[in-house]
Amino acid sequence: MNEIREFLINYIVDKFSVDKEDVKTEPMCYLMDSLDIVDLIMEIETHYNFEFEEDFYETIGERTLDEIVEYIKQKNGGR
Repeated sequence: MNEIREFLINYIVDKFSVDKEDVKTEPMCYLMDSLDIVDLIMEIETHYNFEFEEDFYETIGERTLDEIVEYIKQKNGGR
């Protein structure tokens, strides 16, 4: 499992008491409320030192873990 994916799974499971298997497959809006999603966004931006582009930010609740991981990889030059 890559480092970004592992970090996000652990953070979401620990912080929001979400089932690990659900984190791997479900869109974020099915796992947490809108304030939790904002908290997740802030954690990602702080941890990976970038800001989400507005179009991605506005739709992150509809995104799956893998889509978010791919976005972070792109922002971090593929790492």
